Amino acid sequence: MLLKGSTVVVVVVAGLFGYAAHSFQPRQVPTKEQVLEEMKKGAEPAAEHKVLEGMAGEFAMTGKANLMPGMSVEWKGSETVRMILGSRFLEINFITDAGEAFKVDGKTVLGFDTRTKKYTLWTIDTLGTYSVSAEGDYDVAAKVLTLSGTTKENGAEMKFRYVFTLTDTKKRSMEIQFETPTGWQTQVETHSVKK
Repeated sequence: MLLKGSTVVVVVVAGLFGYAAHSFQPRQVPTKEQVLEEMKKGAEPAAEHKVLEGMAGEFAMTGKANLMPGMSVEWKGSETVRMILGSRFLEINFITDAGEAFKVDGKTVLGFDTRTKKYTLWTIDTLGTYSVSAEGDYDVAAKVLTLSGTTKENGAEMKFRYVFTLTDTKKRSMEIQFETPTGWQTQVETHSVKK
């Protein structure tokens, strides 16, 4: 009886040592070519980048900013919109004429992050010395790209969103909305028509 039990213990211990030895075998190290090929695959634009590509071109733009209830300014301007970095990002360069206010230059970069499966936005302009960023999704049926983020205004954190309505490749509108105690309010709206 003792012999049989000892045999079982020996077999179990041998099995554990065999499993452990197999588990700690050095893994095969990939070649430099394999690593570079994987990096290349991960960096390729996705089908979602086609949505951004459809926004490219030269556009005439009109806009309106709501400064406070009952007070707004309007302007006209232009946009140069192009895909950059191997069609991975869409760069929107915009400039306004003076309109009712002062001239504004700006740049917005839209992308699609294949890791998070989210569209991204980063934007700067001459209205401030800061940048804002946001991320969101594209509603294929409605042709609406909505990107949300947070920023600080007068020390208070505020939620905002950019809403692009892509009517077609020749027309698009954009709204910048802020969340207020009474709901989402549109602060800026623009309408772009391809030249």
